[in-house]
Amino acid sequence: MSQDCCLSKEIDKRYMKYQGHKLCLRSDGRWQVKYTINKKSLYIYDRNQKKCYDKLKLVLKNKTFTAINIRKGISLFEWIDEWKLTYKKSKLKASSYRQIEIIIKNHIKQNMKDIKLIKLLPYDIDNLLNKIKSSRMKKYSYDTIRECLKDAFKNKLIKEDISININQVKHNREEGRALTIEERKILMSNYDKVKYGEIFPFYLFSGCRKSELLNLNYSMIDIVNKTILIPGTKTENSKRILPLFNNLEKIINYYEIPINKNLQLFPISESTLKRKTFELSNICGFKINIKDLRTTFGTMCAENGIAEKVIAKWMGHTNEATTKKYYIKVLSNFEKEQITKFDTKFDTKF
Repeated sequence: MSQDCCLSKEIDKRYMKYQGHKLCLRSDGRWQVKYTINKKSLYIYDRNQKKCYDKLKLVLKNKTFTAINIRKGISLFEWIDEWKLTYKKSKLKASSYRQIEIIIKNHIKQNMKDIKLIKLLPYDIDNLLNKIKSSRMKKYSYDTIRECLKDAFKNKLIKEDISININQVKHNREEGRALTIEERKILMSNYDKVKYGEIFPFYLFSGCRKSELLNLNYSMIDIVNKTILIPGTKTENSKRILPLFNNLEKIINYYEIPINKNLQLFPISESTLKRKTFELSNICGFKINIKDLRTTFGTMCAENGIAEKVIAKWMGHTNEATTKKYYIKVLSNFEKEQITKFDTKFDTKF
């Protein structure tokens, strides 16, 4: 038998088909095939090609069967991969879906062995979560696997909802720090000493999240109506219209507006931004991070009498309480400075 013939058979074997449905070999060594029942896309996985083929054949011959009828022995890893494709991929933004993929790959699969879903115990999940050091990643992993197990129970892949017996994980969200008035002056006096330094006052006077500004392009800027469309990164509500404040317009006018409106306003990567932040911090003499600049924006708005409802809208929050709790620090920095001014002005010896 010729080498070309052998190669052809290997290709045919690698990509078997049944009624137009192609079985593909995944990078993790499992076989996968996509099919549709009642306009809903579903997936079948198996490490054995023939079993994957037979499962597909069974489902398509008798469509009263659901995926559950042929997956009594599915493992946790097999289910969580299928769950993210079926329940998450079409509902989440690409960045949010990518985050779930990272959590599954780097935290869940790295910290436990794959076992049959029906044999899974709350202890196994608690043990997994205890191995994750970062409280933030631990909380994300907890939320992911808990939701995954709830859907497994709804689909009758497990007899009871073991997610309710997993020890609850909490993450105390780190609050940003508002720059003092003196620190703001230092920042504004030194930002132009680093390349692309204009991005820092833009963060300061826009309240943008890190990725929002890195994704901002010229097509989102309306010079005539003095508005900026901020692309949302968390939820649909985080996509918002921000006024083109005078300080922001000055920064935009600093650059030559290109013919191609799809070009980024600041053509730098996140890693470059990190280096520039470190450089500016050394020049200014205090630590600078983007979250603090966002917090400072909220604080400056409050200092100047902007209504909390408006501040929340500009910052892309649906809940004013979030804005007030995490992004308005008037009482911690601004008010202290006002107290100092009061004491200095009315310092009287008794």
